[in-house]
Amino acid sequence: MIYLQLFFTFLKVGAFAFGGGYAMLSLIGDSVLSYGWMNETELLNFVGVETVIPGPIAVNMATYVGYVTGMKQGGIAQAILGAVTASFGLVLPSLIVILIVAAMLKRFKNSPLVQSAFYGLRPASTGLIAAAGMAAHLAGAIAANTTLPVIGIPCKGGMMDGLDALLATVQMPSGIPVATVAVNGGVNAALLAAQIIAVSEPELAAKLDAKRASDAATVLGKDAALQAELNK
Repeated sequence: MIYLQLFFTFLKVGAFAFGGGYAMLSLIGDSVLSYGWMNETELLNFVGVETVIPGPIAVNMATYVGYVTGMKQGGIAQAILGAVTASFGLVLPSLIVILIVAAMLKRFKNSPLVQSAFYGLRPASTGLIAAAGMAAHLAGAIAANTTLPVIGIPCKGGMMDGLDALLATVQMPSGIPVATVAVNGGVNAALLAAQIIAVSEPELAAKLDAKRASDAATVLGKDAALQAELNK
């Protein structure tokens, strides 16, 4: 009976908790305490220790709770069974979803609609754009937690009118690169992201070339109009 409770409890957590391991902690904690598998002190002690243990926090938590609960039922065999049961219950919903998505993708991968959807999602998997004002280190904090290219946009604000945001974004230590555009330079950030994507997208590269030519023609036209006005 206890193993069914472990399985279905963590199955529920895996199926209905969104936002990653830390978002699951409260749901796991409530379930563990309500069943009396662990007390609050034991739970908090493990959460503290978990921060230095490799691996996903939710899976580690499920394994630990299952192990401790099984150990209270008998010996090491019951502890291992509890750990496996709880861990399997937690990952089963994700496994099912992945298998369904993989099967659908295999079936519909040549569909124009699916291809368009993946094309639209591509910028999110190619690079990240972060905008922050004053001395906020948003872009740097993001770059420290991903190997995707990060483009920082310093924003005007505060008594330094964007200079502090510019310095906070551009002065990153070696090893954590952040591509930084001008203060309030959202247009350049978008263009730079497009240029990164265009390295492997000839069609997008051609559109960028056309935009660059159009922008150059616009500037030359304004210059010609200004010269004509000055030479009157």
